[in-house]
Amino acid sequence: MGILVIGGILIGSILGRFFKVLILVPVCGAVIFLMAVSPVPFAPGLLATLLLVVSLQLGYLAGVASRSLPAFLPNTRKAWAPNASRASRPTI
Repeated sequence: MGILVIGGILIGSILGRFFKVLILVPVCGAVIFLMAVSPVPFAPGLLATLLLVVSLQLGYLAGVASRSLPAFLPNTRKAWAPNASRASRPTI
């Protein structure tokens, strides 16, 4: 079950990074459908399905937060390479 939750968070973060929130409706619907028609004899219950959907949504939230994260970070290029513009030009 833990692998499904971690997978849901990872898939949700990828979706949050590249898609709008409208993608969550069909993806959550597909997750519910696939968990309902699971051919496994010990089919996961309602709690496992809800846990997977919630982990998908939390991953989406993390993906959206990571999309806006560079706006809050300082400009690290100047800290690591202060003379990068001069070093890239050939001297004659």
